[in-house]
Amino acid sequence: MKQHGIIWVIAVGLALALGWMDYETTSWCVLLCNGGNAITLLIFSLKKPRGLINAEIKLESTKTNATVYLKDYSGKDVGKGFMEYKIPFTDFTGLDVSDIKIPFGIWNPQDANKVFVKGTVLLDNLHFSK
Repeated sequence: MKQHGIIWVIAVGLALALGWMDYETTSWCVLLCNGGNAITLLIFSLKKPRGLINAEIKLESTKTNATVYLKDYSGKDVGKGFMEYKIPFTDFTGLDVSDIKIPFGIWNPQDANKVFVKGTVLLDNLHFSK
């Protein structure tokens, strides 16, 4: 089987970024095909530290980026401490989906008082859906 790309996870300071890069096209369009028109939801599950109430969920392209806030979405308990979130792709307004460079990032985890929350965040079942 020919390997066509790499999957990477970066956790530095206040951010977690997860990505896939296609070796042949060096772009992220494989995740957001058809200019994002076919994608309706970003779905992921988080197991987060106690007290983490809010964080920026960010998608980035070469020219633009878009952010939504975790506190604006209700998670569904999917067991073992994980909450599943479904964010409509249209909520990422102003994002140029023709050249996605970072298809998922979590920034600035905060408690109810908007104070930085330290701890481990586990991410599972991250995908885009129609």
